[in-house]
Amino acid sequence: MLSAARDATISPISQSNALLALPCAPNRGYFSRPTMQGEGALGYQLISVSPNMEQAVSRSLGLHGIDHEWFRVRRRVIHRGKLAHRIQPLFPGYVFVIARYLYQLIERIWGVRGFVRFGGVIEEIHERVVNGLRLRAGPSCILNEDALPFRDGDRCSVKLGGQLTEAIFRSYLTPARAAVDAPMFGGICSVTVRLGDLRPV
Repeated sequence: MLSAARDATISPISQSNALLALPCAPNRGYFSRPTMQGEGALGYQLISVSPNMEQAVSRSLGLHGIDHEWFRVRRRVIHRGKLAHRIQPLFPGYVFVIARYLYQLIERIWGVRGFVRFGGVIEEIHERVVNGLRLRAGPSCILNEDALPFRDGDRCSVKLGGQLTEAIFRSYLTPARAAVDAPMFGGICSVTVRLGDLRPV
């Protein structure tokens, strides 16, 4: 039986984390994921990890041959009065994995707190989200600060109630969920949506 996992609100994206300026850790398993004809686009899951443990967990996942992605971002910061660049986790406390039913093995890895769940179900991440980040990051797994798919105020479209609706992107809640402002009930409401369901306008 799966051990108890924390909910998707376990670690806000805005949470600070230790600076990481180390080379990109191996993030691909020893076997590649086969692409099956007619296979759904959902294939990644999300694990939460203890603070500052992203790189150690990534290394352990690689040793077990588990495909995963750990993205970082190059940010501009002011350090001792001077502009500097620092490499930090893009989503502090989270790592994308392709579990392949190895849930118990993954949860036993030191530093893993559990699979992110939404409504009691393990969150599935649209491959489009991960592939889009990978294309922007390149082989280094490091994105520039302005390379995120959406920023606050961007226009986007999302399917709500079975209808495609225009919305305004507000923030990343987790690597799988985002907050948007969308017209509902005769006004504008803040709505939580799957990141993979968003499209630029």
